[in-house]
Amino acid sequence: MPNQYKEKNCPECKTPHRKRGLYCSQSCANTNQSKSPEHIKRIKKSLNEYQNSPEGLANAKRQSLRASAMRNDEPLPVTIEDFAVDIPDTTELSDYDLDGYSRAENW
Repeated sequence: MPNQYKEKNCPECKTPHRKRGLYCSQSCANTNQSKSPEHIKRIKKSLNEYQNSPEGLANAKRQSLRASAMRNDEPLPVTIEDFAVDIPDTTELSDYDLDGYSRAENW
């Protein structure tokens, strides 16, 4: 259902939009939020704990290598091919019925 919401202007950036809610985007909605100093301390503490964990250290190193490679116009250290999985060949299956199932070529 296109245009199911009436057109309104975002109170932050004055952009007309037809989205649900007052704001046109999450970034405009976040501008009016105020965080208490205690909340900011808790966020900083949890970020520091993550960055000092083994996972956080490994992530920082990976991001550093990636940024360095991009800056020097080198190939990225990890490519999508590193995660590719070969599809197994099922030709070793016989053409006979296997536990009630048959090969797709015989359908």
